[in-house]
Amino acid sequence: MTTVLLATLALGSPLAALDPKTAEAHLKFLASEQLAGRMTLSPGDSLAADYVAKQFKKFGLAPLGASYLVPFEVTANGKLGPNNQFLWMRAGQPDLLLKPEEDYVPLQGSQQSSGVRGKLVYYGAGIPAGTDLQGKIVVALRGLPTGPTSAAAIAREVKALGATGLIVVGPQPGSTIELAKLTSAQGIGRNSGIVGINLHQKHFQDLTGLDFAKETQSRSPWKMLDSEVQIRASIQDRRAESQNVIAVLPGTDPVLKNQYIIVGGHHDHLGFGETGSRTGMEQIHFGADDNASGTTGVLMLAEHFARTGGNRRTLLFQTYSGEELGLVGSNAWAGANLPILKSTTLMVNLDMIGRVRSGRVTAYGTESSREMPALIKAIQVAGLTVIADPTVPGNSDHASFSRRNVPVLAFFSGFHTEYHTENDKLDTLNIDGIGQITQAVAQVIREADKLDFKMIARASKAPAAAPSNPRGRRVRTGFVPSMGAEGKGMLLDGVIPGSPAEKAGVKPGDRLLRFGAISINGLDDLQKALEGAKAGEPVKIVVLREGKEVELTITPAAIEG
Repeated sequence: MTTVLLATLALGSPLAALDPKTAEAHLKFLASEQLAGRMTLSPGDSLAADYVAKQFKKFGLAPLGASYLVPFEVTANGKLGPNNQFLWMRAGQPDLLLKPEEDYVPLQGSQQSSGVRGKLVYYGAGIPAGTDLQGKIVVALRGLPTGPTSAAAIAREVKALGATGLIVVGPQPGSTIELAKLTSAQGIGRNSGIVGINLHQKHFQDLTGLDFAKETQSRSPWKMLDSEVQIRASIQDRRAESQNVIAVLPGTDPVLKNQYIIVGGHHDHLGFGETGSRTGMEQIHFGADDNASGTTGVLMLAEHFARTGGNRRTLLFQTYSGEELGLVGSNAWAGANLPILKSTTLMVNLDMIGRVRSGRVTAYGTESSREMPALIKAIQVAGLTVIADPTVPGNSDHASFSRRNVPVLAFFSGFHTEYHTENDKLDTLNIDGIGQITQAVAQVIREADKLDFKMIARASKAPAAAPSNPRGRRVRTGFVPSMGAEGKGMLLDGVIPGSPAEKAGVKPGDRLLRFGAISINGLDDLQKALEGAKAGEPVKIVVLREGKEVELTITPAAIEG
């Protein structure tokens, strides 16, 4: 948003609710340490939902039913089962029973059995290939889940050597969290075949005779230990209620008030990297862009329309939880409200609208109804260019509506190197850009509301299908695609530091033309290519760089868990 335009936004004017100053207040709370990444079913998730509900009430909007908070059931991560055990043996006899969640936690992916007992082996700087670990339990310092010393990688290695258990000790490097979350991201992989435990560092010296601080700096060679333990892991699915937040602004037209325009965006994120993290770091993933920015946009628009009124159709303002787990919240609400969807003329989704660069934002779904191109053409916001994309990706909440024959528009300001990492923080956002996008969306809603008929959905060029973290893909590359860029191949804004793409020599500004045998012209092509790729197996890729085709070799890495 330009300085000149900001100067026109007097307090109390119709556009004041779209002022970036309003956005900043919402963002500071939603992306704060207090909300700890807003993982679904976490206290931060509930705090975010409560905040949105209080704002809706403050604006004078009514709940759609008895409450602004609309519950739905979801499974997220795990919880301790009843049969965990860490028993220290002395001279072959039980001596000390440690306490779960205080001294240790089981690792997600552990074999859940009657338990294993054995002598300990310290992993140190690595155990030589061919070492006989039959019946042994390995002790290792906790490394980075995406690196070669991750718990999952060590579990695979020592299982192949005959070990029956793995004890990882202490927090990850760079983290102060002693005991891992009960999630696959900090676990040892599905169906590991061994028992995995994360032990508090306070027990490390007694267990191994080594100094924890010194070992974190320079790990000693591996060695057999005299200690003996008996361990057992028990983890259950955690299924509970999360909540979407829904508010309504009734329409003024006696007939058209029975039609709906929905404005939505998800308020959940990744917590402490508990799902979908690109770095695997067990630190707060603040989710400032993804999706405190979109939640903020929904709030700004809700306040704007509550102040200005005049909407002929009924407006529904919605924020969802469970998006990062596969669009769970929006899908639950949409599935439970089919009569409303049959009378819905438009759903607008705001997901990652906080990183406007070069004054550009992409709007997806621009051919999801016959009238949509005219709505986009009517947008007039100083300094903002809207890139119209006819496809309807399946990776955000609009897909829950598109697959139920609702015309959709999804606004998105693009991927970046901080996406799904602990560095997606408030200071990386273009808050003026959020103001620009909310003005654009307000104009789209006004134009759609002028129509005297309900828009009808038509088949998109890429029907909504897959959630944002599709289980069909088990590898990561580190490409950061540029959204809405025209031209040959897929333009890359950058690569994730330390990723396979960076190691392969891919550079910002490259255009990815081919991945293996698959030609790349967009995200759908790349997704297809990655579904067929295997971790650790090199793949030839071709990029266009300064007008010349360059062949590189990339080795995709595994997505742990």
